[in-house]
Amino acid sequence: MLTITVLIENETRFDTLACEHGLSLLLACEGKTLLFDTGASNAFLRNADAMGADLGAVSVIVLSHGHHDHTGGLGQALRRFAHNAGLSGACPCSSMPEVIAHPDILLHRRRAATEKDPGKYLGVPAPALALLQNWPLRLLKKPLRLTKNLIYLGEIPRKYPKTQALLGEIARDGVYETDRILDDTALAYVHGQGEDSALTVVAGCAHSGIINTIEHAKAVTGVRRIHAVLGGLHLKDASEALKKRTLRYFAEQDIKMLRGCHCTGSALDGAARQQALHAGDYLEIA
Repeated sequence: MLTITVLIENETRFDTLACEHGLSLLLACEGKTLLFDTGASNAFLRNADAMGADLGAVSVIVLSHGHHDHTGGLGQALRRFAHNAGLSGACPCSSMPEVIAHPDILLHRRRAATEKDPGKYLGVPAPALALLQNWPLRLLKKPLRLTKNLIYLGEIPRKYPKTQALLGEIARDGVYETDRILDDTALAYVHGQGEDSALTVVAGCAHSGIINTIEHAKAVTGVRRIHAVLGGLHLKDASEALKKRTLRYFAEQDIKMLRGCHCTGSALDGAARQQALHAGDYLEIA
């Protein structure tokens, strides 16, 4: 079974919980607890405390990509893990939760610069980058099996180029270029066996395009049937043509559960089996 607790999201149904433009999910699967993204600030930590979520059980932190609204709380999270273990945040922390992400999370990214505007910084906050220098960190472009049935998808091929959401610039070897957000990734959970097996895809922001993300999950796992698609689907500012294409694709896949949030916007309104996710929500996927 996979359980998902929404620690932070753009909205919440509960007066006792914070919300912000960001995303953080707590996943538990096959005896392992994972943190997927860390929101835009330490608000996800406050929500976790208010909800009684056990962050002490976290053994892996997966970053969907290096944007600040998904990594803004990373520094505070790492300091908390180190403090709870009785360690200094600046020391080597081999016993701390491993951070798994694409290598591009470490690169400098900004909004497109102009003559009057140098471009707002969009990447992982500097304090978190400093802590990562001495933290167990695995940078991967290839997929990785986190548990028997939960897979980190790695770099996602852009088979359908018009389905990706680009934003700003990224520095490679000191030269800024259009940021294709190649570090954007997701998780795939396989449930059932044989002909009855199906996939749940958990996306952070789906800058790669949610269609590309799902197709890559199929290719990595060999499972063709899609049970659920959850998370940020980056359809908020998509063209009407792309929204229609995505909804048509979802219908063709006969997806049983659609739970969009964060950057999804209203694109899924009226779609079959759609229900929004908000901070404080809890899901069980058998």
